[in-house]
Amino acid sequence: MTALEIIRALKSDRKNAVLWINNEREEAAFHSGQFHGCVTVDYNAAIIAKGDANIGVVDKTDGLTYAAI
Repeated sequence: MTALEIIRALKSDRKNAVLWINNEREEAAFHSGQFHGCVTVDYNAAIIAKGDANIGVVDKTDGLTYAAI
């Protein structure tokens, strides 16, 4: 997924979609309620996507979890 695809997916499913980023391990994953499980996404794309003004931190367990707010 590109950064734009991540942002669009987060905004289109505000109740279920989350983006998880672990900066120490440079890993990122996206989860949406539209399918079961999560998808590994490019770390750099995730870093760019989290910069959107409508994306905020919702959890700080084992990295940061973001969602559209």
